[in-house]
Amino acid sequence: MIKLYFFALLSLILKINRVEAKTISVDPDSIYQQQAKIFINDIYAEKLKSKRSVLINEPQFYRHGLEDSDTSFFDTKELSYIKKQIQEPELKSWRNLISTQMNCISKDSLNRILKKEYLRLYNGWDYFYRYVGKDIHIFSSPIFIKNYQYCLFYTEISCGLGCASGETFLYRKKNGKWAKFKLIYSWIS
Repeated sequence: MIKLYFFALLSLILKINRVEAKTISVDPDSIYQQQAKIFINDIYAEKLKSKRSVLINEPQFYRHGLEDSDTSFFDTKELSYIKKQIQEPELKSWRNLISTQMNCISKDSLNRILKKEYLRLYNGWDYFYRYVGKDIHIFSSPIFIKNYQYCLFYTEISCGLGCASGETFLYRKKNGKWAKFKLIYSWIS
């Protein structure tokens, strides 16, 4: 009887250790990737279905960062973390993270298309509209704070010369879904 009790206890201890080992070995990068995918699908599911839109593969934050933004919601430590994430984003590519019907191209490819004249028949935007898409979307790498309950995110859309806008929003997870919480910065041309 004592042997049976001993083996049952030993078996239980080994199972607990396996569970703890699995819990400890969770990769923070994979958690970030999962949360980024959930966030994008919650917020931009409809836009990702657009076959005539183009998504720049490399996440980019607005070139002016947060200088002219309302950052009163963040404490000093969060602001420092956000600035570091803007300079060195965790996410390097959208192509393998999200499924989209958008044409996903690199920033370099887009620049070559828009700066080149094709057979003297089209300027870059004319060529873009005819053969590539109707608009260009840029998403930043999501910046999660407060234990993945808030997300700072920049989006930009461009549809030609003098036709562009961008916004940085703070999103909040409420009842398991992401929703806009606070406008941090916006611009339009």
